[in-house]
Amino acid sequence: MAKRSAKSASAGKTTSLRIIAGIHRGRRVEVPKGLSVRPTLDRARESLFNILMNGYRQDDGRPLIVDGLVLDCFAGSGAVGLEALSRGAAQVAFIEHGREAIQALIGNLEPFGNAVTLHTRSALTPPLAPRPAALVFMDPPYAFEEIPQTVAALERAGWIDTDTLLVVERDEELEEAETGFRLSGYSEIEARSVGRNKFYFLEQASS
Repeated sequence: MAKRSAKSASAGKTTSLRIIAGIHRGRRVEVPKGLSVRPTLDRARESLFNILMNGYRQDDGRPLIVDGLVLDCFAGSGAVGLEALSRGAAQVAFIEHGREAIQALIGNLEPFGNAVTLHTRSALTPPLAPRPAALVFMDPPYAFEEIPQTVAALERAGWIDTDTLLVVERDEELEEAETGFRLSGYSEIEARSVGRNKFYFLEQASS
């Protein structure tokens, strides 16, 4: 998950995050500096997963993502998707088309084998899903204005159905200049703020 930064930096330099909990706790996730990505930091990611693991359950009482498919859209470094994998997701797919982010993702995903799939393409043209995802996480670039079109494309490709939880990350500073985030055809379950990060939890509206 990542946001594009307007800052420049020397090519090839990286920093790292860590997987916070689960079976891969402590594993480093490399993040290229500069133009490539600006990741959701550990504190916001930890808060996000506390909400997901404790607040969203399957019918049998297990956390929503356990043994499910997760899609990390605009994946950046892949930190959110890998956190989901560490906490029990069976399969995680990543969609990213930024060159520097893809380079980091290839290295970050390599240890996880068949449990992860990387799609190097625009989120507006997603591949067909093997089945609907339990969770779709979207952290688009700040200036990205095609969230509705992206969600519609994911629906057509089979990633989202009535049981899918859609989480969209936005920046609080953006929200101050807007009337609030709204997505046609979806109901807001809740919205949570962590620092400058705001997470919207959405589901398809009942017809």
